[in-house]
Amino acid sequence: MASGAYLIVFTSFVTTYFRDERSLARGEAVKGGSLLSSFAHAFDGVITGLRAERNMIVHFGAMVVVVVFGVILHISAAEWIVCVMLFALVMALELVNTAVETAVDLCTDAYDPRAKIAKDTAAGAVLVAAVGAAIIGCVIFLPKLLQIVRAEFL
Repeated sequence: MASGAYLIVFTSFVTTYFRDERSLARGEAVKGGSLLSSFAHAFDGVITGLRAERNMIVHFGAMVVVVVFGVILHISAAEWIVCVMLFALVMALELVNTAVETAVDLCTDAYDPRAKIAKDTAAGAVLVAAVGAAIIGCVIFLPKLLQIVRAEFL
């Protein structure tokens, strides 16, 4: 909670303090809008991703399952940190993948091998992160599940 408040205050300070200097150096006007509206737009992006992309729902469902098992199996604080970082990584990459696909679709309606490369590599980044998250999830949860199975059935 305190870190979130710190982030908001720090971002607001930096934005206010350096606004004129940055815009003058780039020779452009500073984009209007408050920090709060910026967060609202970002939240809209997450909601749009959840509504528009089937894979976001799959990743969100996996996150719910992991949280439930984490609570039931009493994973450690370090394991929670790893799980949360992996949730954030996979979901963020899925959002970036959606942005890449949308931008490519906006640029061309015709088939272009470069568009395919852009879309496929963005999707590949999500796949790599999701497979890595699944492997790490197995490392965290399988020993705990096997211990329960052994205690119950052996």
